[in-house]
Amino acid sequence: MLYRSNLFFLVGGGQNPKWANTKAIIWDDAKKLPTGELLFQNPILKLAVKQTELYIVTEEKIFTYNFKDQKMKRNISTFRNPYGLCEIIQDVESDLMIYPVKVEEIRKT
Repeated sequence: MLYRSNLFFLVGGGQNPKWANTKAIIWDDAKKLPTGELLFQNPILKLAVKQTELYIVTEEKIFTYNFKDQKMKRNISTFRNPYGLCEIIQDVESDLMIYPVKVEEIRKT
């Protein structure tokens, strides 16, 4: 749920899924219908919403979307991440995202 709004963010899956585990649904509970859908090639392992951004984590990528218009801001390649490890920390001055990376990527920076 997004703070105190009527919006929920859902990912399909489970024994009898209504939606595929590759789809993120933005659900408006006041209207009782989806207001947006994002489809991915690989299963979604984690979904997080922070202020104005939506974060979707798959096994080898992290996608960041602008929440209001659902436009992708960036996609980040990660090290193989089968558990969807990712943490987003936001404060007034900057954001920090923690996720697995390849050692070679660290050496490039």
